[in-house]
Amino acid sequence: QAEDGIRDFCLSRGLGDVYKRQMYNLYKIYEIINKEKALAMKAKIISLYPNSRYAQILGNTNPEIAALDTPEAAYNKLYKLYELGDYRIVNDELETAIDQYAGEELVAKYELLKANTTGKLKGVAEYKKALNFVALNYPNNIEGKQAEEIIKKDIPVLESFKFYAVAPKSWKILYRIPYNDDKNKKELSDKIKKFVADHKLDRLTFSEDIYNSEDNFMVIHGIISEQFSKGIIDTLKIKKEFKIQQKPIIITNYNYQVVQINKNIEEYLTAPVVAPSAIQNSKKAEPIVPPTNVLPIKVDAPEAKPTDLPGKNSGDILPPSNKGNGNPTQILGQGTLEPDEMIKPKK
Repeated sequence: QAEDGIRDFCLSRGLGDVYKRQMYNLYKIYEIINKEKALAMKAKIISLYPNSRYAQILGNTNPEIAALDTPEAAYNKLYKLYELGDYRIVNDELETAIDQYAGEELVAKYELLKANTTGKLKGVAEYKKALNFVALNYPNNIEGKQAEEIIKKDIPVLESFKFYAVAPKSWKILYRIPYNDDKNKKELSDKIKKFVADHKLDRLTFSEDIYNSEDNFMVIHGIISEQFSKGIIDTLKIKKEFKIQQKPIIITNYNYQVVQINKNIEEYLTAPVVAPSAIQNSKKAEPIVPPTNVLPIKVDAPEAKPTDLPGKNSGDILPPSNKGNGNPTQILGQGTLEPDEMIKPKK
């Protein structure tokens, strides 16, 4: 009788996928209270919807393999990739997963993870839009409330990061390249790695950082002055073992973080960088709670933790609007910014 009511309601409104999910939910209930009905429901799902995800799960006699097909397991897999920084893969797979699991209670978690991934690839403006979507569409879910809290407390801080001509203690050289240009990317990275290895006394480091959905940055870190940056660029351009002709970008540690938060390298290259009087002091602002702390669902999987990135003590000044509670600030494109340290982006 319960099944007939659910069927009539769903099918009369064109909610076939919802009906399949409700049939599967009834099967799970029958497994506990009535084994005979559970077997009948299982046979019905497999017979009526043989190509559905639920039929595939029920038709798999290995419970360990079947568990891998659940929304929870799929979410945990994506979350682990997110922690590893595989944002492009996560973004693509989230689109499929959200469609596949439409109607599931877990979709709110997928949507919040998608919002966080959007921030990593598209910057704070798109991050805010994605969070608004979660907050408006899932107001009664934990994820909707988390999104609303991030919008109120964390987004204003991230939006306060602007380009400043402060006196930095560390600079970077960037080479921008399409992430899928494997041949030229390898050639460029090999040359830069060789240069860094040949100059160990200068304490330079190299990383390949995601910038957006299309491009990466090849980055030389730990440069002590703008003049030294120009010398490195000349060496990489002129010496026969390097001969890098691509035009590089010289940028301070702090302004690089602004670029990664806002995804606005073009603005940095064209707009003048000014030094407001508000930050002409050496006092560093305290950061806030990280906005992208999405907890995984435990399904025989280890607890996931936020990814912290290496790099310390470059000494750049933070924007004045950060408010402190002793926790790290999540930097959308890079990782976390701990109190009293600037972070070197992760590969």
